[in-house]
Amino acid sequence: RFTVPLMAIMSITMVHRSRIVADASGEQSVTIGEKTYPYISLAERLGMLAQLEDDTKTPALIMNAATGPVVVGVDELIHSTEIVVKPVGVQIASLDGIEGATVLSDGEVALIIDLVDLWNTRHAERDEIDQASLVAKLEEEVSTAIVMVVDDSLTVRRVTERNLSKYGITTLLATDGIDAMEKLSDKVPDVMLVDIEMPRMDGFELTERVRDDPVYKDIPIIIITSRSGPKHRDRAMELGATLYLTKPYQELELMNAINSVLPLESSRKISAMMEN
Repeated sequence: RFTVPLMAIMSITMVHRSRIVADASGEQSVTIGEKTYPYISLAERLGMLAQLEDDTKTPALIMNAATGPVVVGVDELIHSTEIVVKPVGVQIASLDGIEGATVLSDGEVALIIDLVDLWNTRHAERDEIDQASLVAKLEEEVSTAIVMVVDDSLTVRRVTERNLSKYGITTLLATDGIDAMEKLSDKVPDVMLVDIEMPRMDGFELTERVRDDPVYKDIPIIIITSRSGPKHRDRAMELGATLYLTKPYQELELMNAINSVLPLESSRKISAMMEN
């Protein structure tokens, strides 16, 4: 998946593929209504194979280049959302049309595409992109760690997500223990932040379930709760919690706790951000 800044898009349309033609030089154009516009395929421009659901029509973005409107064909339009733009390394940044990267809500790393730059550099030779290796490199560069936040409070989940994102941490959000177990099957986090009192499955049962599962048993679990008494703390630690924090807590306290249980390389990245 790729992302495109909304400010770069004039409008969105559907293009009939039969109306896309190429001249002798290979330049493509498309007729929409009674007007003809320059056309490029995003997948082809990036050296990838298009994966269209409909071979007769394709979604398209109309952008405003210096020479006028240009139509950019895409495989699929998913949704619009707010993202945090993150810089990429020199090797990836040197590719035409790459503005940066972002971590999506499901933890996937996606490139941010500069459509105008892609159009302006369309005649430049371009090596075929190995998307799998590129995404792997992006994940290494962009994300310091993946943390699952398990809390039935929407406010707590959002505030924690916002705070962690400042340190390059990707968050997975779960509303209770059952939701967390379902999400674990899709993505295994580096750390879990778990509240105790939740509907359906509370933090104690979730901790016990995770520790009993051979796939997830080594995930560090930090219990975060307003229950400060020794009874709750002792039970959490007996069930296998790694650390126990009580609410309210300071952001630095949470970051130090997360940092203490992360692998060395991730810990170094976060420490560097905390110092800055």
